[in-house]
Amino acid sequence: MVSPNVGYEGTGRAEFADGRGAAEGDVRVLFDEFGSCSAHMVVNRVDSTHPFQDGIFGLVASRIVPQPNGGAILEHSLINNLCSRLTVETPAGVFSSAGRIDYGFCSGTDDEHIDFHLWRSEFDCRGAPPAKYWLMPLLNFLSEFCRVPNVVDCHPLRIFPTPAIPQGLTGTELLEASSYANSRNDVIVFTFNGSPAFIEPFADYDERMRKPKGGSLNALVTAIMVGEVGHNSIEARSLKSWFPYDLLRVLGFATGTEVGAPWIEFRDELGRLVRRIHEQHGGTIFAEGHRTIREGVHHGTGRLMTWFLSSEYACKSYLPVAMKHATQGGHYFPLTIEEKLIYLVRGLECLCMHFGLTDQYPDKRLKPENRELVRQVLHNVAKEIRSIARVAKTPEDEQENCALSKIADRVKTTPWGKTQDFGLAVVDLLKKFRLPDAVIVDSHYTKKGAPTWAPPFVSLAGRVDPRRLFRH
Repeated sequence: MVSPNVGYEGTGRAEFADGRGAAEGDVRVLFDEFGSCSAHMVVNRVDSTHPFQDGIFGLVASRIVPQPNGGAILEHSLINNLCSRLTVETPAGVFSSAGRIDYGFCSGTDDEHIDFHLWRSEFDCRGAPPAKYWLMPLLNFLSEFCRVPNVVDCHPLRIFPTPAIPQGLTGTELLEASSYANSRNDVIVFTFNGSPAFIEPFADYDERMRKPKGGSLNALVTAIMVGEVGHNSIEARSLKSWFPYDLLRVLGFATGTEVGAPWIEFRDELGRLVRRIHEQHGGTIFAEGHRTIREGVHHGTGRLMTWFLSSEYACKSYLPVAMKHATQGGHYFPLTIEEKLIYLVRGLECLCMHFGLTDQYPDKRLKPENRELVRQVLHNVAKEIRSIARVAKTPEDEQENCALSKIADRVKTTPWGKTQDFGLAVVDLLKKFRLPDAVIVDSHYTKKGAPTWAPPFVSLAGRVDPRRLFRH
């Protein structure tokens, strides 16, 4: 059973960075569906290598200061000693967190305790078989799920698996039984790793969908996404090489709302939990925007996901970044038209930079015969400019002759040099993917007696800070 909230209880041990010791006690860890964590330890024992320590304070004090008489004191400051690892033994398995662990504590009372803030953690079930499936709870995924026959109707991780239709039914009875059996087959199916995968809404999806739209919550888990692990490793360090994190950006692009995930689960062939990795991915703030796919009309979300995963661009970081800019630019509120356009420019410039289209050479855009004519005209103009020069009689004449010579050189070379025109870069990007938008819009502008559509983009591009293009 998939739950939007998970928790762990057991005996825990918190180790501190400088090897000074550890705190042990009863621990309760809770994760809500936003991925937020609360971890509370009631300290029963302090395991210390330093006999002069005083309970929890001895562990968390910033440093040990040797004294002239051979002893030492604990010096405390605003920065506590780092907690390097938290481990909790539960009846079902082992929960652990390492790396950055923030905490607060209460010492010197009968209720000594530590409250932890965990940025990344894992839970491994004891004696679990190999993982076959991965599962992500989806934050903010709002779609028009459609009832369609599918290849995952009996999947072990379906929230509503399709019941079998009794044998021997005919006519109206068969039609009614079939309709009932498929009444909860509202899923989006796609292909991952060569096998069927799916997105299915939670049982109370309709109610959950209304809450973020009504402004009562920033985000909410609305559905689950499931696929097969295949031969891939589920160790945390291996996930970046194969796990489809970028599908969150694809879903955001399709629905107009940034989609996130509070954790990832791995389950065996019967759907039982093997491992859970707590780490937030994607957006956690709800902001409704322009949908590129309306599932109730197009049934295209699963197809988009499948094509993305099989595309040569699937593992390239620039495409999900461009998708995020497009999604943010499509938000209905509170962006102005100018802000929306700037997001659009960021996304397009991100793509142009990757495909090497930011630099243009004007001469290469001309037909060979026109290129030669222009070259000859520029040569003649440069020659005439040089003819203006007078015989140098004074230093001022020499400086003027030098300036005229430089102007003549620039007349010949500058028109053929490299330039950076964002409008032309976008036109080249469209041509690369055989999209006729520029030709169609230019034709419209020409009929109206106006210049082409590309130049206005140049002024917008000038407002974009390139350092912000690849921020996730």
